[in-house]
Amino acid sequence: ALCPDQTTARSLALHRAVHPLIFHWDTAAAAETIDQALDQIVQAGHLQKGKTVILLSSRQALEEISDSIQMRVV
Repeated sequence: ALCPDQTTARSLALHRAVHPLIFHWDTAAAAETIDQALDQIVQAGHLQKGKTVILLSSRQALEEISDSIQMRVV
C-alpha cells in the first residue's frame, strides 16, 4: 500500500498482508506518479517486472466522485 505519511503507514501495517510504502503523490501528473510508484515497489522487491498489478485509488474519488481501478503490467 502506498501512503503519504508515516502515520498512515503505521496504521496500514496493522492489517494482515499489507506492506505500506511512503510515497508522495503529484496529483497534477497522476500517470507519471503511478509509474514512479510501481518502480519503487519493484525496487523494494515487492513486485517483479512482467507481473500484473491492480491499482486501487481513492485520491481521484475526491475529485471525480468515483473510485479509480486500473490493471497494469509492470
